Amino acid sequence: MSNVMLTLGSFILLSTILVAFYGNLAVGEGTVSNAQAGINQLTYATTYMELANGLSFDEATVDSFVTAASIDRLTAPSNLGMDFPALYPEPDETGFTTFDDIDDLNNFTITDSSLFGISGVFKTIFNVHYVDPMNLNLYKTTRTFVKRIDMVVVRLYPVSMDTLRYSMTMGYFHFD
Repeated sequence: MSNVMLTLGSFILLSTILVAFYGNLAVGEGTVSNAQAGINQLTYATTYMELANGLSFDEATVDSFVTAASIDRLTAPSNLGMDFPALYPEPDETGFTTFDDIDDLNNFTITDSSLFGISGVFKTIFNVHYVDPMNLNLYKTTRTFVKRIDMVVVRLYPVSMDTLRYSMTMGYFHFD
């Protein structure tokens, strides 16, 4: 009888250990998946901001100089966005490199799973604003020689509560 009780106790102990082990394994898998998604979000953010950094400050500065006296040649704050929408891809396609200046990114959205499809579908949203050169957090409704690109990267599938927010400022300076 004692052998039966000892065997039964051993099975109960083994079952308890296995349930705890597989529970911890499941928690670890979720942590790894979320970490991989975070790395992918950061990769998207870095890639897109590096591409944005290669764009001109404004349409008016692509092949000419703008001075303080001619600041009105810069794109009006209400017109920040794609210059000729018909020439650009649909908002959810990745035609980022067709832009010539950073304000083309205003209200542009990219939904992509091609780069890292195994960890989900990511959506990147851009907003561009003129900012006060003395306070980069203060949006301006007038033209300045400083613009800020705000970018948000979210994972749409599988749904994640983590959101990556990234901002970059770009100034236009010309030395005579």
